[in-house]
Amino acid sequence: AISQWATVEAVLNSEQQIKQTIEILKSRRDFILNELQSIEGISALTPQGAFYIWMDVKKYLGKKHKGLALNDTSAMAKALLETEMVAVVPGIEFGLEGYFRLSFALENSKAKTAIERMKKFFYGLQS
Repeated sequence: AISQWATVEAVLNSEQQIKQTIEILKSRRDFILNELQSIEGISALTPQGAFYIWMDVKKYLGKKHKGLALNDTSAMAKALLETEMVAVVPGIEFGLEGYFRLSFALENSKAKTAIERMKKFFYGLQS
């Protein structure tokens, strides 16, 4: 069948595309890790396989945003989304409180904008 021949062709000629995709993802990962270093008190774990970064936000837990205490990453992620339009996954959902999970499967320009918005959010929090 034609679909079987198409599959054979895709498998035989996919190695270059896979290598290119891996290099793009590594470049994006490194870009985001570097940009996150510009936020005071934030660190990130370098992923070894998936296209997610674990971002340590423990320094900012317990701070307030518009009078609301951000005592867990769910509250913090919700406030970040509502005020800066940046979506992150709260680490508490994975049993990893104090972290956000970020995807790096997006263009560097969009990542830079998101990180600038995160910086604005974090620096605007009150004790």
